[in-house]
Amino acid sequence: PLLHEAAGYLGLVPLGRLLVDYARAAFRDPGSPVAGGAVEAAPDAVVLELGQGQEQRRCRVCAGPKPARSHHCKICRRCILKMDHHCPFINNCVGLRNHRAFCLFLLDLIVCCAIVVVGMAPQAFRMLIRRSRSRWAHWVHVIASTGIPLFWLLILAPFLVFHVQLILMNETTLEFISRRSRRGRKARAAGQPDNGYSRGVMENFAEVCGSPPAICRRKVERVFELLVPVHVAKLAKRNA
Repeated sequence: PLLHEAAGYLGLVPLGRLLVDYARAAFRDPGSPVAGGAVEAAPDAVVLELGQGQEQRRCRVCAGPKPARSHHCKICRRCILKMDHHCPFINNCVGLRNHRAFCLFLLDLIVCCAIVVVGMAPQAFRMLIRRSRSRWAHWVHVIASTGIPLFWLLILAPFLVFHVQLILMNETTLEFISRRSRRGRKARAAGQPDNGYSRGVMENFAEVCGSPPAICRRKVERVFELLVPVHVAKLAKRNA
């Protein structure tokens, strides 16, 4: 009983992180150009995305400043800096300011779903394999409590890996879709580069999530290089 009680309290830790990261992703401003042609202050790593030192474009919809990599969100009705996509589950855009919080929110969801699946797996095993005699309501409860989080785990895990790959390539979801479109294929056929923003996997990762500890930097870099295309890995080695 004491062990079960301790496990119950430990389960509150990932749940608490899930709520905190959800709040950060949902309520933090993803970043938007300031009216009047100026842009918000930002670290040097995102100067290009903010368009500082460049001639400002104007958005066709809101007529506001539109730096490089920014897009106008029809739902939020404003331009978003380095917009990735609009997420209906957090009712907010994923952009320059909350991309890290969104990825942590996905990670928290995966951890919580995995905890539920592991905790319910023994009961589900007895229900399905050993054909234990239980009430119909209890049978439905166990199978649903195992199957629903397992379903979301199998969906969210590849989705998080996809976003990590985009971060390592310094690419947004909108840019990924544009690159795979007919216009993007024509641009590649004409010899234009796929992405002019990538500076190598470690630099791309640090721009969004921060630098990993120096003691494990090389090991983390090797893992990242396995997740990205070969030309991005070569760029990382040139910048090392």
